[in-house]
Amino acid sequence: MKFRVYLFNCGNPPGGRPIDEYKVVLNVDQKKKNELGNFDFSDGFFALIVGYVKDYDVFVFWDATKHKNFGRNKNLQVKTETIVRALLTPFETQIRNTNSGTEIVIAARSERILDAIKERMRLIYKELLEG
Repeated sequence: MKFRVYLFNCGNPPGGRPIDEYKVVLNVDQKKKNELGNFDFSDGFFALIVGYVKDYDVFVFWDATKHKNFGRNKNLQVKTETIVRALLTPFETQIRNTNSGTEIVIAARSERILDAIKERMRLIYKELLEG
């Protein structure tokens, strides 16, 4: 299996977002101000959107299939509760609604990153088979 990983800093800066959320800001291949961004799934690669929360040493995985044609500086969120709960389990999930349907966000401590990647792939395969 081949992955194309889009890795972002996941933070909780003051202002703009509720205090109980962390976010990543997507700036992917947008060369012009009004150009839309997309994740590259070409050549048999799976795209992984990953945010790293340094304060907790937790990685967060969003579903790249749910984020297409996005504007510059679009952000993706995860609840602080999801990040903290990931400290206690192999991985934690959170359901989010997007314009492209329901998304399951996965959070995992760094030592459980492979569990989170396996779960992300399992969910993608499940949706493809059911879709």
